[in-house]
Amino acid sequence: MASREVGVSVFLLLVAALAAGANAMPDREAYHPPRFHLPRLDDHADDVLRALEREGMLLVTGAPGLEEARTEALLGLEECARSGNGDHVRVASLSGGVVRQTIATKSSSGLPPEVESQCPGFAGRAQALRSATREVTRRVVRALDRGMGAGEGDHQGGCNGAGVLGSV
Repeated sequence: MASREVGVSVFLLLVAALAAGANAMPDREAYHPPRFHLPRLDDHADDVLRALEREGMLLVTGAPGLEEARTEALLGLEECARSGNGDHVRVASLSGGVVRQTIATKSSSGLPPEVESQCPGFAGRAQALRSATREVTRRVVRALDRGMGAGEGDHQGGCNGAGVLGSV
């Protein structure tokens, strides 16, 4: 199976809204955020900084293992949502007969204990996805540090990636 480029965007809701807006307004050109290839991210630190200043988001491609982790996490999420076990799945009826099932969680602290116990397959897959996206985030912060003038091990004048990454 050929590896597809996978993009990571911090603003998932914004991307979804943009995609929905593109479908609603066919006469408008689709928006594409600035794109950077992960293995070459450090070579484009100034461009990464400018992209975030100008656009507020960027797309990172070429993250090893991210596509597989994303696919596996989504499959695990579907299994968990369909299981119907316990109170971990929130169900909402939307207009047009659409039923939305949601598993609410905080990215910084993992899954709630009830989801981990009732959906262990999803819990492990979600952790793999978090690990993959955390590595991409670390690389973006490192590029930002460099773009703001901080060198390797020198965070004066940069965004102090070490402090930022403590919360990632």
